[in-house]
Amino acid sequence: MNKILYPSRIIKGNLGDVLINVLLIRELLNHSEVYLKGKPRAEVYDLIVQNNPDKNKLNIIDSNSKSLFLEKLKIFSNIAFKNKYRIVFDTPGHVTEKKKHLKTLLKAISDIVKADIYHLLNIKIYKFGITLGPFKNDSWFLYKKVCKKTDHVMLRDKRNYEQLKTRKLKNIHLGPDLAFLLYRHPQLNPIPETKIEKEGVVISLRGSLIGKKIEHNYFDTVVSNTISLVSQIVSEAQINVVKLSYQVDCDREPAMVLFDKLKIVFPSIELIFIDHILNFDQASELYRNSKFVITNRLHVFLFAMILNTKSYVVTDIVKHQKLIAIINDLELSSLVYSPELRYSFQDPSQMELFAKHADINARTLRESIKTIATL
Repeated sequence: MNKILYPSRIIKGNLGDVLINVLLIRELLNHSEVYLKGKPRAEVYDLIVQNNPDKNKLNIIDSNSKSLFLEKLKIFSNIAFKNKYRIVFDTPGHVTEKKKHLKTLLKAISDIVKADIYHLLNIKIYKFGITLGPFKNDSWFLYKKVCKKTDHVMLRDKRNYEQLKTRKLKNIHLGPDLAFLLYRHPQLNPIPETKIEKEGVVISLRGSLIGKKIEHNYFDTVVSNTISLVSQIVSEAQINVVKLSYQVDCDREPAMVLFDKLKIVFPSIELIFIDHILNFDQASELYRNSKFVITNRLHVFLFAMILNTKSYVVTDIVKHQKLIAIINDLELSSLVYSPELRYSFQDPSQMELFAKHADINARTLRESIKTIATL
């Protein structure tokens, strides 16, 4: 059985990142042993082992040291001398230019150095479920080298894939976002035994496209369009409960801003502000039991749709390329809000189309992961 290395330092306070990492790890455990490079946070570990028949194949390389240097030294020693690993996975997500350009360059250089070390140890490197770019020119130069030194880079939307093909990046492939592994997942998302009576709307918004602080040029328009969409839903779908939530910690402030505005615009609607970051079980219950979700976050949209709740996207369709590209790949641009459109909230065709894509994407991911894990 193959031994696969996986990073344990998954971003704190972002359920979407936790979800896609956990889903990938669980899928790898179906076919191989997985060794986490360091002790993961409790929320990550608990979700990996939750109802998991393969949890005994999960291993943790832990130095039990409070020193980060000693921990990394222990992990390196284990990788280099103690166990014969075949593959290392990098964490999925969006890799793009950081606000501080130097950080972008240092991250790329770090990836190049790590790739050289892994290859010296005869370990293959895989990056699954990522979006790459945009970057400044010198960053692109370095990330060309990163891709060249990575054995397999799976990009999660056609637009990004075509862009990188034009730039002649090596070892790139096209595949679905890892969130689709949740579709009909036997342990984490079993088919409900009884019909769920859905009610209300859930809104979960980010305040900017880059960074954690509210970007008012972007967010003010998102708020205005969200209010317009809520108005349509209230009048046409007989909704009288709106819940504001967040599954990323920096989204709390945008939720509070929107909550205050909704109180003024919709005084007769019951507004509920869920003032804590959602964990997996809380988000599952909330999205599954709602009639609609409104969001500008990719993994809120996919999470809710996979749980069979129709979700609408409110964002800047020009600037928010990652999200819009994936929605276009799913042929669901009709779920992206536009002030010129009126929406048929009871139309089942969008959910049927999503289910078709989700089924194909989930099977594609499982087959790809099985092929790699059993090489």
